Amino acid sequence: MGSIEERFEAKVVRSGAHHLWRGATDQGGVPQIRVKGRLTTARRVAWELAHGPLAADDRVLACRVATRCVRADHLRLAGSDADETVRDDRPERNAAGRARRVRGTGSLVEQSPGVWRVAASGAQGRRVRVVHGDQGDASSVLAVLVVEAAGVSLRMNDLVAGYLEHLRAAGYAASTVRRYEQLWRIWLAPDLGRRYVRETSHETMAATLNAMEDGGQSEASIRQASGLLTTAIGWAREHAPAKPTDTTRNGRRGPYHHGIDPNQARPQA
Repeated sequence: MGSIEERFEAKVVRSGAHHLWRGATDQGGVPQIRVKGRLTTARRVAWELAHGPLAADDRVLACRVATRCVRADHLRLAGSDADETVRDDRPERNAAGRARRVRGTGSLVEQSPGVWRVAASGAQGRRVRVVHGDQGDASSVLAVLVVEAAGVSLRMNDLVAGYLEHLRAAGYAASTVRRYEQLWRIWLAPDLGRRYVRETSHETMAATLNAMEDGGQSEASIRQASGLLTTAIGWAREHAPAKPTDTTRNGRRGPYHHGIDPNQARPQA
């Protein structure tokens, strides 16, 4: 039958920023897997494979953007510092019995086959859309609504996750999105990920990019990382009612100290 690691990996697609579960789910779309004969959530298994065993009463909360995502660093424990708004592995139900996400980070409700009601609430109020398509289409719209609803009361991890979802929906090459995701995960997220957009200053981003230079990264990689930061924040500025931090300084766009043009800072395909 194989180890739990092998069975888990056989059901996960890791081709994008979200590692999507392709195995069984409950009626609400929550990923499910059997461990030692007992049914549990694939999110819990993902967390334990990455971080070690959990206590029996620990709860692993869903990715804010994609219901089927089991990427460990997109998940969080209930009651932890990362748990801004608690979302249980056992979603609430609406009147029709369909699962929905807990208010505060967004919801996906399939009202009928291929028709989704997508909503997000935050500091800027509530946003609602009806989406015709599959769950991936609905998740892409949700990524935008989360930014619109949160405004600058959004952490950089969530902003970048939503921006990458937007790029995939816009038809960017998978290799381009993967390169963005790699730069974010390895070089940028450790310093910037948990910061609120409103608190992420030009100087903070410049220091992170300069650390890449100190770490021996190429000029091309630093340009790509700068482009990610500049375009993601620009995307947030377009969708959020309140402006994120201004990344324009001395007439030059972008946080990197060389004043990189974001239009020339796309990741290489």
